[in-house]
Amino acid sequence: MRIFLLFLVSFLFLTSSASQAQDQLVKQALTRIEKYEKLEPSLKEGDVETANRYINDLNYAAKRLKAAYDKTTTHYKDAVQRYGAIVEKIQTKARAGTPPPKPAQGYDLEKLRQLNKEINAAYENLQMLSVAHMKDDFRRKSVAKEIEGFTERLAAFPTGDENVTIVTGNLANFRNLYEGALAKLAQDEAGLPEVLAKLEVMRAKYDRKKLPVQPELPLTEDEVTLWVNQIANWRNNELPADLAFVQGLQGNSAANQQTVSSILNMVAHTWPRYLNEMESGMRDKCYSDAFRVDEYCDGILEIDPADRDQVQNRILGQGNFDGNLNRLRKYQNGVKIAALWDNLMQVEDHPDRVAQAAKVEKAIGYLQKLAVDCLDQVRMPQAASTDEGLLKIAGDTLKASDYKVAGWESMVINVDKARREKREAYIRGESANSASVEYYHYVWDQFQVTTAEREGDKVWLYATTFCNYSSGGSTTPLNRWFVSGRIQLTPILPENIGK
Repeated sequence: MRIFLLFLVSFLFLTSSASQAQDQLVKQALTRIEKYEKLEPSLKEGDVETANRYINDLNYAAKRLKAAYDKTTTHYKDAVQRYGAIVEKIQTKARAGTPPPKPAQGYDLEKLRQLNKEINAAYENLQMLSVAHMKDDFRRKSVAKEIEGFTERLAAFPTGDENVTIVTGNLANFRNLYEGALAKLAQDEAGLPEVLAKLEVMRAKYDRKKLPVQPELPLTEDEVTLWVNQIANWRNNELPADLAFVQGLQGNSAANQQTVSSILNMVAHTWPRYLNEMESGMRDKCYSDAFRVDEYCDGILEIDPADRDQVQNRILGQGNFDGNLNRLRKYQNGVKIAALWDNLMQVEDHPDRVAQAAKVEKAIGYLQKLAVDCLDQVRMPQAASTDEGLLKIAGDTLKASDYKVAGWESMVINVDKARREKREAYIRGESANSASVEYYHYVWDQFQVTTAEREGDKVWLYATTFCNYSSGGSTTPLNRWFVSGRIQLTPILPENIGK
């Protein structure tokens, strides 16, 4: 009576896990499973040798599934089901059409059958262990002694016998599994210094302080673009690369699995959550100045120029024109920022930014027309400071600026000097491996003046902002005053300049 081949198949167990990341190990297992799903139809019935080779190769998939981080996902469970199904198909074909076993020739068949049973049981027990178990000296020696004992017992049977050949192959599989585990253990331990160094870098890298710094209002297009690019770099480059690396350490016999699990949780869950929270906050900032555009512009456009009291109170009263125009300019920039966010983040359902921008432009034009129509009531703003030093700085800087301002009829400090500061971060490099983040702390003084400047036969009011940075980025001009912004306001009658 012949000994039938017992296929050595990996055992899989469903266990719970807190992670929800789609494991790269499951993807690797599915690649191997799909290969044999395609090969199985061509497998001939009774072809035990090929079937055994297929099963052994599928053990690669079994090991990947056993090491999967999250065994609760549909992705994982489907892979396990497909693994079991293809193994069953291969085994069924191997058993079909098998010729009757040949009787034993000069040896005890039951003893050979028992030996084969023990070898298969030992193989399955070893396969259920992780490579890390091989670090135990007693366990290593026990398995080696077990292999030695099987080898001695098998030597008592005649070589070349068909039944003995089957058992010899099963023992070789057991020996190869053991030696492969020892080789993997040696490989893991040899690479441990590099792994520890990279884990330490990642521990520092995923400090919450390293999150992209949100710029402060009012936002500029460059600031928003830079911030979105930083977030995209984390999501598209940094996180996927680091996630693949840490997942690859699961089951590493040398690495501390508690440390691996902690960093994996940070990369797979905590950091993406931080990025989502920051994106939500940045979205609110980008939309903040566009929320009330329609309402505010409609209020300006509804002003009746014939109602002198309304014009005086809302347009030409002390600081009202400047306040309204500055607010419209703010909304104008806000619509640009909101449109930029819509484009960068591919937002589909958003207000018509073109229509909003047109309405702001219309309101600005109407506001300026009201001011011209009521020109006799336009006045210089009230001085917020009479500091002679600031007036001299403003005058000297204006004349030396690119605006080439030759002179003015009058100058008033309408916003007094104040100290400001903000922090920003910039990505340097083009790839996940070479990218680095530079952080800058900006500190500067700022004030604004309103000037009455003659242009042809008219005198116009201009609001000019001056800045002096003591700390900034690599391209920030330091320790000198310069013009950071200049806005044309409205005409003013020459005789009203001093009133």
